[in-house]
Amino acid sequence: MKSSFFSTAVFVTAISCNSLFAQDNGAVEHLNTLNSINNPITTKTWEYTSAVAKDKGARKIDKKRSSLISEMNGAIQHVKNTPAYKGDASYRDSVVAFLEMNKAVLVDDYSKIVDMETVAEESYDLMEAYLKVQEIANEKMQQASDRLNNQLHVFGEKYDIQIIEGEASKMSLRVAQANRMWKYYNEVYLIFFKPYKQEAYFMDAVQRGDVNAMEQNKNSLAEFAKEGLEKLKSISNFDGDASLKESCIAILEFYQEEAEKHFPVLTDFYLKKELFEKTQQAFEKLSKKEQTKEAIEKYNAAITDYNNSTQNYNATNEKLNSMRSKQLDNWNKSTSRFTSKHVK
Repeated sequence: MKSSFFSTAVFVTAISCNSLFAQDNGAVEHLNTLNSINNPITTKTWEYTSAVAKDKGARKIDKKRSSLISEMNGAIQHVKNTPAYKGDASYRDSVVAFLEMNKAVLVDDYSKIVDMETVAEESYDLMEAYLKVQEIANEKMQQASDRLNNQLHVFGEKYDIQIIEGEASKMSLRVAQANRMWKYYNEVYLIFFKPYKQEAYFMDAVQRGDVNAMEQNKNSLAEFAKEGLEKLKSISNFDGDASLKESCIAILEFYQEEAEKHFPVLTDFYLKKELFEKTQQAFEKLSKKEQTKEAIEKYNAAITDYNNSTQNYNATNEKLNSMRSKQLDNWNKSTSRFTSKHVK
């Protein structure tokens, strides 16, 4: 069963002035004009990055990214064509810089995100790199947002404008909360993902009948599960919510038990199978005269061991498939509930 994973959200604070009071109404009109251009595109950027973050997939909605870039080009040009206020282009140029940075992130960083998304689950290193690219994109866009917000207040102070941020403040808090949550989520997710992938490597070795690879991956799985459980001890709950951490602990405990208790049954089957095949080949080469009572008993004992190991293998495999499915289902449901709860 494929795990669900969520990418780091890249959010942009919408800068808007719900109420503006000033002696110079021209300055207020200048701000309102620029914000009327900026706010819609900012909202659409929020919607796009939120969609990617909520696991709709960057590749699935890449047409939306292309459309957003096109709209952003239009918005940038529109802002550039807006006259400076009494020769002061400071806030206008700040809006341009903000939009151009967001555009650059969508063009460059999100292009990498789209490309990396298809291979992210192939290994822990690729997943870690994938999330890191998104974290960098997040930082760039957040820094641009902070700079624009700062310039808004600088402009307001310069022209004696009292800026009352209603919905904008709510959006800022929403963004800050979402960024905190995704950072926390990804830390826990990577702890889960490492043994998750190691288990997949073990199962691949089982399919190939490679006993050496099974043994190596079994030991690594036990090690990674134990390592992850130790890391989780130092991670606090998120705003009092322990659900994601507890869910991760549960599935890591399953991986540890699986590696230490159940996987040896699977490797034992292949060892017994190999021994049986060698014994069978040796017995079949014996002449009728050479098939002594001792030789027959040895051959029958190998058959019994092989049949018992086959039964144990099938029963263990069936049990693990059921347990694994249940654990992954619980994990996926837990991640969905957690993200839905903390990102509105």
